[in-house]
Amino acid sequence: MSPSIPAVVLGASGYVGGELLRLIAAHPAFELAAAVSDGSAGKAIGSGFAHLSQAFAGHEFVAHGEWLERLEAGSKLALFAAGPHGASAAMIAAAVSAAEGKDIEVHVVDASADFRYDSTEAYRAVYNAPHGAPELLSNFACAVPEHMDAVDVAHI
Repeated sequence: MSPSIPAVVLGASGYVGGELLRLIAAHPAFELAAAVSDGSAGKAIGSGFAHLSQAFAGHEFVAHGEWLERLEAGSKLALFAAGPHGASAAMIAAAVSAAEGKDIEVHVVDASADFRYDSTEAYRAVYNAPHGAPELLSNFACAVPEHMDAVDVAHI
Protein backbone atom coordinates (compact mmCIF):
# COMPACT_ATOMS: atom_id res chain seq x y z
CA MET A 1 0.00 0.00 0.00
CA SER A 2 1.28 3.48 -0.84
CA PRO A 3 1.94 6.00 1.88
CA SER A 4 -0.93 8.38 2.52
CA ILE A 5 -0.85 11.91 1.19
CA PRO A 6 -1.22 14.66 3.80
CA ALA A 7 -4.25 16.84 3.13
CA VAL A 8 -4.95 20.35 4.41
CA VAL A 9 -8.34 22.03 4.09
CA LEU A 10 -8.39 25.84 4.18
CA GLY A 11 -11.76 27.22 5.26
CA ALA A 12 -12.57 23.86 6.82
CA SER A 13 -15.43 24.95 9.11
CA GLY A 14 -17.82 26.06 6.37
CA TYR A 15 -20.23 23.96 4.34
CA VAL A 16 -17.80 23.25 1.47
CA GLY A 17 -15.00 22.61 3.95
CA GLY A 18 -17.18 20.03 5.69
CA GLU A 19 -17.86 18.28 2.40
CA LEU A 20 -14.13 18.22 1.61
CA LEU A 21 -13.44 16.77 5.06
CA ARG A 22 -16.10 14.10 4.47
CA LEU A 23 -14.49 13.15 1.15
CA ILE A 24 -11.00 13.05 2.70
CA ALA A 25 -12.28 10.84 5.56
CA ALA A 26 -13.46 8.25 3.05
CA HIS A 27 -10.53 8.48 0.65
CA PRO A 28 -7.91 5.73 0.92
CA ALA A 29 -4.98 7.90 -0.23
CA PHE A 30 -5.45 10.99 1.95
CA GLU A 31 -4.74 11.58 5.61
CA LEU A 32 -5.92 14.81 7.18
CA ALA A 33 -2.96 16.89 8.32
CA ALA A 34 -4.93 20.02 9.21
CA ALA A 35 -8.43 21.47 9.05
CA VAL A 36 -7.81 25.22 8.95
CA SER A 37 -10.29 27.69 10.41
CA ASP A 38 -9.34 30.74 12.45
CA GLY A 39 -12.87 31.04 13.86
CA SER A 40 -13.01 27.41 15.02
CA ALA A 41 -9.34 26.94 15.98
CA GLY A 42 -8.98 24.67 19.00
CA LYS A 43 -12.45 23.13 18.61
CA ALA A 44 -12.91 19.46 17.74
CA ILE A 45 -13.86 18.83 14.11
CA GLY A 46 -16.78 16.78 15.43
CA SER A 47 -18.15 19.84 17.23
CA GLY A 48 -18.85 21.46 13.88
CA PHE A 49 -19.55 18.29 11.93
CA ALA A 50 -21.07 15.62 14.17
CA HIS A 51 -21.12 13.11 11.30
CA LEU A 52 -17.30 13.34 11.15
CA SER A 53 -16.64 12.99 14.88
CA GLN A 54 -15.57 9.34 14.61
CA ALA A 55 -13.54 9.78 11.42
CA PHE A 56 -11.62 12.68 12.93
CA ALA A 57 -11.65 11.81 16.63
CA GLY A 58 -8.84 13.71 18.31
CA HIS A 59 -8.54 16.22 15.43
CA GLU A 60 -9.13 19.91 16.05
CA PHE A 61 -9.42 22.88 13.74
CA VAL A 62 -6.21 24.92 13.61
CA ALA A 63 -5.53 28.56 12.80
CA HIS A 64 -3.91 29.62 9.52
CA GLY A 65 -0.58 30.19 11.24
CA GLU A 66 -0.43 26.65 12.66
CA TRP A 67 -1.08 24.15 9.86
CA LEU A 68 2.37 24.21 8.28
CA GLU A 69 4.10 22.92 11.41
CA ARG A 70 2.15 19.66 10.99
CA LEU A 71 3.99 18.84 7.76
CA GLU A 72 7.48 17.54 7.22
CA ALA A 73 9.93 19.45 5.04
CA GLY A 74 10.36 17.88 1.63
CA SER A 75 6.96 16.18 1.67
CA LYS A 76 3.97 16.36 -0.67
CA LEU A 77 0.70 18.06 0.16
CA ALA A 78 -2.84 18.05 -1.18
CA LEU A 79 -4.17 21.52 -0.38
CA PHE A 80 -7.95 21.89 -0.59
CA ALA A 81 -9.30 25.43 -0.50
CA ALA A 82 -12.89 26.00 0.59
CA GLY A 83 -12.69 29.75 1.04
CA PRO A 84 -15.29 32.08 -0.40
CA HIS A 85 -15.00 33.45 -3.93
CA GLY A 86 -12.76 36.48 -3.89
CA ALA A 87 -10.87 35.40 -0.76
CA SER A 88 -9.65 31.95 -1.73
CA ALA A 89 -6.89 33.09 -4.13
CA ALA A 90 -5.04 35.11 -1.50
CA MET A 91 -5.33 32.25 1.03
CA ILE A 92 -3.97 29.81 -1.53
CA ALA A 93 -1.11 32.13 -2.50
CA ALA A 94 -0.06 32.48 1.15
CA ALA A 95 -0.32 28.72 1.75
CA VAL A 96 1.64 27.82 -1.40
CA SER A 97 4.36 30.33 -0.55
CA ALA A 98 4.63 29.02 3.02
CA ALA A 99 4.77 25.40 1.83
CA GLU A 100 7.41 26.17 -0.80
CA GLY A 101 9.48 27.82 1.94
CA LYS A 102 9.53 24.43 3.65
CA ASP A 103 10.28 22.59 0.37
CA ILE A 104 6.82 20.99 0.28
CA GLU A 105 5.41 20.01 -3.11
CA VAL A 106 1.86 21.40 -3.21
CA HIS A 107 -1.07 20.25 -5.34
CA VAL A 108 -4.08 22.56 -4.99
CA VAL A 109 -7.80 21.98 -5.48
CA ASP A 110 -9.76 25.21 -5.18
CA ALA A 111 -13.52 24.90 -4.67
CA SER A 112 -14.11 28.62 -5.25
CA ALA A 113 -14.29 30.43 -8.57
CA ASP A 114 -11.02 32.27 -8.03
CA PHE A 115 -9.09 30.17 -10.55
CA ARG A 116 -11.92 29.45 -12.97
CA TYR A 117 -10.63 31.96 -15.51
CA ASP A 118 -7.13 32.02 -16.95
CA SER A 119 -6.67 35.79 -17.06
CA THR A 120 -7.17 38.72 -14.75
CA GLU A 121 -9.25 40.40 -17.45
CA ALA A 122 -11.71 37.51 -17.67
CA TYR A 123 -11.94 37.29 -13.88
CA ARG A 124 -12.56 41.05 -13.54
CA ALA A 125 -15.18 40.99 -16.32
CA VAL A 126 -17.22 38.39 -14.45
CA TYR A 127 -16.62 39.35 -10.79
CA ASN A 128 -15.95 43.10 -11.18
CA ALA A 129 -13.01 42.85 -8.77
CA PRO A 130 -9.25 42.35 -9.05
CA HIS A 131 -7.90 38.81 -8.73
CA GLY A 132 -6.31 37.94 -5.38
CA ALA A 133 -3.28 36.08 -6.80
CA PRO A 134 -2.80 36.83 -10.51
CA GLU A 135 0.73 35.37 -10.41
CA LEU A 136 -0.78 31.91 -9.86
CA LEU A 137 -3.37 31.94 -12.66
CA SER A 138 -1.14 30.10 -15.13
CA ASN A 139 -0.63 27.27 -12.61
CA PHE A 140 -4.30 26.28 -12.53
CA ALA A 141 -6.59 24.33 -14.83
CA CYS A 142 -10.32 24.79 -14.41
CA ALA A 143 -12.09 21.44 -14.41
CA VAL A 144 -15.72 22.55 -14.49
CA PRO A 145 -17.52 21.10 -17.53
CA GLU A 146 -17.72 24.32 -19.53
CA HIS A 147 -13.91 24.61 -19.47
CA MET A 148 -12.85 20.97 -19.90
CA ASP A 149 -11.81 21.44 -23.53
CA ALA A 150 -8.85 23.51 -22.29
CA VAL A 151 -7.72 20.95 -19.68
CA ASP A 152 -4.85 18.61 -20.48
CA VAL A 153 -6.18 15.68 -18.44
CA ALA A 154 -3.06 13.61 -19.13
CA HIS A 155 -1.08 15.95 -16.85
CA ILE A 156 -3.49 16.30 -13.94
